Amino acid sequence: MNFTVLSEEEIQEYTATNSDWNYIDGKLQAEFTLGSFKDTMAVVQRVGEKADEMQHHPKWSNSYCTLQFAFCTHDAGNKITTLDTELAKFISEAVADTK
Repeated sequence: MNFTVLSEEEIQEYTATNSDWNYIDGKLQAEFTLGSFKDTMAVVQRVGEKADEMQHHPKWSNSYCTLQFAFCTHDAGNKITTLDTELAKFISEAVADTK
């Protein structure tokens, strides 16, 4: 698993240019509300497959049509890395594909 730890400046730049995501308590976090439970489960399936492929598994929860994500890279001492931003981008795209 190859990754680069991001600096505080790089994290702030990422969240400034990717409005779905916030940097809170040392983690990238986002909440998405989808149009239906079916759409929500489709995103969960896609994200699960991608996370497994990357061997990088976010903490997430869902309640009907709402998905919440929070993650960092444990193998980097719980820092934000390029793995996190790559997966965050994928999640945002998976959600956008349902709209």
